[in-house]
Amino acid sequence: MSYSRWSNSRFYTYWHSTDSNKRSEQSFCICGTISFTYQQLCDNIEECVEKANYEECRPSPRDSELEATGEYQPELELTQEEREELKGYMIRFIEAVKNDGELED
Repeated sequence: MSYSRWSNSRFYTYWHSTDSNKRSEQSFCICGTISFTYQQLCDNIEECVEKANYEECRPSPRDSELEATGEYQPELELTQEEREELKGYMIRFIEAVKNDGELED
């Protein structure tokens, strides 16, 4: 399940399928390069947000277009607004995993 896509966000975030049916081992992936388990997010969501530097994410197609025109300026760190946006996606993932009746605790 996708929580954000590059068409409407700087991030592509999604619930990454795992072989495990344990709630704690479900994985939230950001741009295909960094991921956090449900347990990590529940234990310390703020630390997870801090670990998710923008430079670890692949540029979006929109960023590639801007780069071609010389208007693209990659950010080394997430802005506060981007941190809040990403945290919101993480919270949605936590709620979806928590409410999934097929997963085991």
